[in-house]
Amino acid sequence: NLCSTMGLSVVAEGIETNEMETILKNAGATWGQGYLYSRAIDNSHMTSLLRIQAADRFSLYGTEKESSTRRFI
Repeated sequence: NLCSTMGLSVVAEGIETNEMETILKNAGATWGQGYLYSRAIDNSHMTSLLRIQAADRFSLYGTEKESSTRRFI
């Protein structure tokens, strides 16, 4: 598809079911968001989640930890 030829990522929005996710992945979407992963949250909750994720991602020495899994918020 055009996006992959140009080296661009495709973001699918509004994914609500596993079936929709599968269809969109097969169509070439590389990223996705929607109710399947999380309901909308307010900015203070998002800020807290990002702080937790950042603290978990970096060790005491300030180097990034290796992660074998991708988490969805």
